[in-house]
Amino acid sequence: MNIVGKEDKRIFNERSYNLFDKIVWLARQDLQLEKVAIDFYLNTDNVLDDDSLAEVHYFPHNKIKYKIFIREELSKTEFVKKILHEIVHVSQFESGLLSRGDNGAYKWRGKEYTRNFYLNFPWEKEARKIELLSGDYVARARKI
Repeated sequence: MNIVGKEDKRIFNERSYNLFDKIVWLARQDLQLEKVAIDFYLNTDNVLDDDSLAEVHYFPHNKIKYKIFIREELSKTEFVKKILHEIVHVSQFESGLLSRGDNGAYKWRGKEYTRNFYLNFPWEKEARKIELLSGDYVARARKI
């Protein structure tokens, strides 16, 4: 796993980095993403939309297929929730449930979605469920 920007001590000291690494490892195991290349990027204000806390970007033809961008100013609790949330999106892309059409619109289970309230998208509802388990992931990671 590669984290670009991990030198930012507001988020990571050695202990919190190790815990984060274990949480990501557990989520990747649970979602069967062990062999999928994912990079994580911090301090990415120029990449994220103004109202976005985190996003996954998909590059199907690159060695690193997925890049997860996350804002640095999140609390550690919110940071873990958002990373787990975005890893679910990686799983959705990998399984083919979620895709992007040629016009940039999202497709969920083959159905194209255009403008809608973001929180109502079915892939977002699914990804938010894992956020409720963030405490469980932290507890499991501490036992490793």
